[in-house]
Amino acid sequence: MVCRVGGDEFVVVIPNYGSIATVTRIAHSMLTEFETPISVHGQSLTLSASIGVSLYPEDGSDIDTLLEQADVAMYRAKRAGKANYHVYSSGINEG
Repeated sequence: MVCRVGGDEFVVVIPNYGSIATVTRIAHSMLTEFETPISVHGQSLTLSASIGVSLYPEDGSDIDTLLEQADVAMYRAKRAGKANYHVYSSGINEG
């Protein structure tokens, strides 16, 4: 499920994801799709994204906490450069 939360921010919910490997594979796949140029009115456009990942219940037991942790991870991904993802971990706020 994909939901727009405002501006250019979206939330992707992956129920029953099984393992972190599955989630990181999906994040990598999403970033790869953004690399493919799209044509809009004859103009070729390339998009990029930064993805922050938080996991239930490891990173929070309610939606507000999970969104907050994903946001922290997203900003860590942005600091690493374009087209990155980062998985939240405790202690990330300190670095």
